[in-house]
Amino acid sequence: MDRADIQIRWMVRTDLDDATRILRSVGEDDTERRLNSLLERPSVMCIVAEIKKEVVGVAIYDIGRVSKIKILSLAVDEPRRRKGAGKSLVSEIFLKLNKKRNKVEASVSEYGLSAHLFLKSLGFKAVAVLAGAGGTSEYKFLYKPSDSSKEEA
Repeated sequence: MDRADIQIRWMVRTDLDDATRILRSVGEDDTERRLNSLLERPSVMCIVAEIKKEVVGVAIYDIGRVSKIKILSLAVDEPRRRKGAGKSLVSEIFLKLNKKRNKVEASVSEYGLSAHLFLKSLGFKAVAVLAGAGGTSEYKFLYKPSDSSKEEA
């Protein structure tokens, strides 16, 4: 499958069932009610990855802070992973960076090794460990364009 087959677009209400299913498949308890609530917030953006008119991934991010974008949820349908949909979603988020809003933050469960490796492959760095709900921890990842360009030079 070519990455050109992946289309990124804004999420619409008819995508809620697919988005909910995909998010639940990765252990997120995002219900339709929560997604509806997020869609109503002006600072929260929801995008989907689509292959042949089928929603295969979802990204929810908050642009409410002046200095950063925070990824709230990012998931790709299990059979469609490792084909570029997740990278395409994050690349779309990177396009929202500018001089003032110059970093992207994401938090991942300590048990999400594949998510850790995925974010690292995109230039994110683990910068903190946060106490999570139920005694588990989360790793806070940060992406700064200047960090990745230093490594490439």
